[in-house]
Amino acid sequence: MKAIADICTAFDIVEASLSVVGMKETYYQEESQWRELLAKSWQARVVSSDLSSDDKADLVSAIENLNLGRKVPAFEEEDYFFDKRAVEVEHLPLQDIKAAFANPSCSYVSFDVFDTLVLRPFWHPTDLFELMEQDVTAMVGVKDRFIFAQLRIEAEKIARDRNYQSFGYAHEVTLDAIYEILAELCPPLSGHIEDIKQLELHYELKFCRGRKKGKELLQCAQMIGKKVICVSDMYLPADFIEKMLAHCGYEGIEALYCSSGLGYSKAEGTLYSHISQERKVDPSAFVHVGDNVHADVEMAKQCGWKAFLLPKPLDLFTNQLSEYIYAGDYYWLAAEGNNGAIRQSSGLHFLGIRCMYAMIANKLFDDPFVHVRKDSDFNANPYFVGYYALGMHVLAIADWLAFLAQDRHFENLLFVARDGFLPKKAFDALNKVYQLPLTTDYLYTSRKAMLPLMLQNEASLHMLPRNIVFQYQTPRKMIKLLGKFMQDVQVVTCQQEIEQAGFAYDERFESLESFESFISFFNRHYYHKRAFSAYSQEMKEYLASKCQGKSATFDVGYNLRLESTLAGLYGFDITACYLHIDCDLPLDRKSLSGAHLETLYPFSPTIQGSLREHLLSELGPSCIGYDCSGGEPAPLFENFQTNYQTRYVTETMQQAALDFVSDMIDTFGADIRRLPFRSVDACMPIEYFYQHAKAFDRTLFSATPFEDDMGIGRLTLMEAWEGEINAARDKDLLTKIGSFDYLNYEAIPRWKRWLIWCLADRDKLKEGAYNRLGEHLALLRFARLCYRAPRAVYRKIKVFFGRCS
Repeated sequence: MKAIADICTAFDIVEASLSVVGMKETYYQEESQWRELLAKSWQARVVSSDLSSDDKADLVSAIENLNLGRKVPAFEEEDYFFDKRAVEVEHLPLQDIKAAFANPSCSYVSFDVFDTLVLRPFWHPTDLFELMEQDVTAMVGVKDRFIFAQLRIEAEKIARDRNYQSFGYAHEVTLDAIYEILAELCPPLSGHIEDIKQLELHYELKFCRGRKKGKELLQCAQMIGKKVICVSDMYLPADFIEKMLAHCGYEGIEALYCSSGLGYSKAEGTLYSHISQERKVDPSAFVHVGDNVHADVEMAKQCGWKAFLLPKPLDLFTNQLSEYIYAGDYYWLAAEGNNGAIRQSSGLHFLGIRCMYAMIANKLFDDPFVHVRKDSDFNANPYFVGYYALGMHVLAIADWLAFLAQDRHFENLLFVARDGFLPKKAFDALNKVYQLPLTTDYLYTSRKAMLPLMLQNEASLHMLPRNIVFQYQTPRKMIKLLGKFMQDVQVVTCQQEIEQAGFAYDERFESLESFESFISFFNRHYYHKRAFSAYSQEMKEYLASKCQGKSATFDVGYNLRLESTLAGLYGFDITACYLHIDCDLPLDRKSLSGAHLETLYPFSPTIQGSLREHLLSELGPSCIGYDCSGGEPAPLFENFQTNYQTRYVTETMQQAALDFVSDMIDTFGADIRRLPFRSVDACMPIEYFYQHAKAFDRTLFSATPFEDDMGIGRLTLMEAWEGEINAARDKDLLTKIGSFDYLNYEAIPRWKRWLIWCLADRDKLKEGAYNRLGEHLALLRFARLCYRAPRAVYRKIKVFFGRCS
């Protein structure tokens, strides 16, 4: 009772706060939905509890009060959506670090600098040298890319070797010493050495960013009155590192100890001893935080300091510290795995891909203590999937479109609704840097909306089976679809005539013969060529305003319907930009219509449909046609509703993807043009996710409704997605649907589906049972018993006959 009362009090405080700033009405609906969800959850727990009926009645009354006096609906399956994705955390290392700061024995808190307080968007620190190569190439006046990075790395190696020979240990080098050796190593650079060195410093400052979790810890130490120092093994000058720290927003640091200027190092332990002696403070009074297990933790502890590991984001991204913190294997599987046909690791040979991965690591693992479930790669966190896999994908699409626009001199780029929604936002953001002279627009259309323009004569109506699944059509649906081209006739009269001709008005066509027979009947009695011409002219004026000059469209795919119609019917100069195609039909349409075609992928991806389109699409109604009654055609939209879970997951993923694009642009600015990469490499993470996402991560879409185009019925998007995955994994269980060979468990009656799993795929059986019964432990235990008992009998029979043989 107290817990419910506390929740009510919390909502009262929220309401009061919103009232003060005049926003109570703005958020009333969200607050009301939040109240109802909590009330449903509490009511479900109370009803299923062992409390007495009187206690239950009292609690239900209190719960209705939480729900603003309204009757509380029953808890539904989709209401478990967020509870099922909870990740249990047993330990919070960050609190241990803060507790050590607060210990009275601690006088100084020390921080490593690079990868602890300061992050750089590079896979290797030497990637900065590769970024400099274009500048150095221009300085020395050669036609090929100058090997500056290789020479710079070699010069540093030589400097370290010389120091070791002079001092007998790993004495840190200085930047000046490195560039002196670089001038010796490559005399043509000697006249530019100072300029190149200043360029390196410029880029170091330009690309560095503060680490949020490092800043949080530093500010925590300062707030509780501890003295803060920084300790770094680095060749950069100490005054420049101080400049970098200030650039990243750090203030109040008492001192910086840099190995390059002092001759001591963390890796040897000598720098810690030097600081203790200089400060005249007992080593036990220091608490050090850093990202390197050896230099920052082991050596600090050997010198008597307390030390904590704040792991480097890239080490977690690549799961290099799995003995300390498990961070998932997705990077290795998606970026460096081997699918048998493509060497995925070759993507790391491109600076652009390496920088993308570094940006992702720095963002997602800034907090290194995120607990990742071992049955997951993303913790079913939509932001992680969106920023990583979807983010790289939409940046690749936007960059590919920018290349085509520049190379083909497009004047207009039309993003076709709804698949073009997210790519348009990414392209518009990227074009603020590229500054390409073209206009972009969002074109509301769809296969259903454009189909009437493809019916130019009676013969074209007989081609409808190429564009629709005729088995799921009825005469009534066809009259609605073709109504624009009918002579003036009453629908009632039309229905009577059709039925008199032997067609059941509301029954599906059983065969291609029956469908074509109906089309022939329609052509004889209703098709009106002039009606088509009038509609075509109205649409031409509307579409011509969108397709002025040399134009291009972006769509996921697949068959060039829209573009071949616009080019063939109206003569527009138009290029279709698709992710991929799956057959030769678009190539034939290209030849016949004069339209042009470009594809991002030179292959057909394994998973092609439902989820791919969903993640790129606007979460809104689809255009189903055009209303021409008011002069200029206006798009008509279907009714659209969705649940909160779908909106939350989809919008979070899409916003995360745009955050990635924005972060790349904000970090690199115009230099983003100097980050070469192959588009396909940037798409590997999303393709791996589509095909190999773990079961827990797939549940992100378990509450998203999906209406299958093939007429199977209402599924969840997760079920439709898993149907495609199953089709790719098991070619022996193909189900014939219409005219398509398509493996889809959801097309099979549920009892047959469970039987197939029981006989042929026990892992799938267990996964399905857990997903359906996970919240009902008693039923789950009963199901296990029902499964294990016959399995035990089967094993005994198998053993018996094995002995007999």
